[in-house]
Amino acid sequence: MRKEDLELYFEKIQFDKERKVGFSVLQSIQEQHSHTFPFENLNPLLEIPVRLDIESLSKKFLHEHRGGYCYEQNLFLKHVLETIGFKVRGLHARVYTEGKINGRTHMILLVEIDEASYIVDVGFGGLASPYPLKLVANEEQVTPLSSYRFLRSEVGFVLQTKVENDWKTLYTFDLQSQYLIDFEIGNYYTSTNPNSSFLRRLVVTLLSKDARYALHNNSFSIYRNNDKPEKRILTSVNEIKEVMMSYYKLDVSKLSGLDDKLEYILQLE
Repeated sequence: MRKEDLELYFEKIQFDKERKVGFSVLQSIQEQHSHTFPFENLNPLLEIPVRLDIESLSKKFLHEHRGGYCYEQNLFLKHVLETIGFKVRGLHARVYTEGKINGRTHMILLVEIDEASYIVDVGFGGLASPYPLKLVANEEQVTPLSSYRFLRSEVGFVLQTKVENDWKTLYTFDLQSQYLIDFEIGNYYTSTNPNSSFLRRLVVTLLSKDARYALHNNSFSIYRNNDKPEKRILTSVNEIKEVMMSYYKLDVSKLSGLDDKLEYILQLE
């Protein structure tokens, strides 16, 4: 990662602390990254290639004012953390859907600090944790937006979050090391396969200190603590674009075909 891009990254996430290996630094970077770069699937939705090399990721996040999904977000953050000196490994996870076995198409990070392991994930979308989660089983970990816990399973670990006082499974994973080629294969499926939901529906989410912002097609919701969500149905292309620009700070001005795709989405709803 180029030095000038690293400096621009810290400027964008408003990180002005000492850059050293430690839990407090990791937590601050993850939280501020999650408040800055939205989860979004505009590239696969518009059939634009999703590239995972550091030059393409830096250009997209830092210079094009965009976000991305798990492979982009977590690989980009992995480069940042390794530059500081953190020990980081990429892992593959299987997103949970009741009654269905999904492929391993979600990337997460395992960060080791002082013989403790933490799961860091800035690419899961709306229910993502804003903080690193210590990899210990059966221990509730409280964050400003929700509580989380890991359970042991026959294949490794299960991550759950508390939703309205019930535990909801997010994904399962093991600790087998994955390499860039593994993520490129998963990314290719996610961004090009007709069965991938990212080719059919718009998803944009972002975390703040006290809320989650979620845009699904033309439905925009703001979740604050455990209150009922503030929901709004967007009825025009311009409304959807205005939400993306104002709430998520996305630059969508140069995305060819976006208006036509949003018009198509509106017709389906």
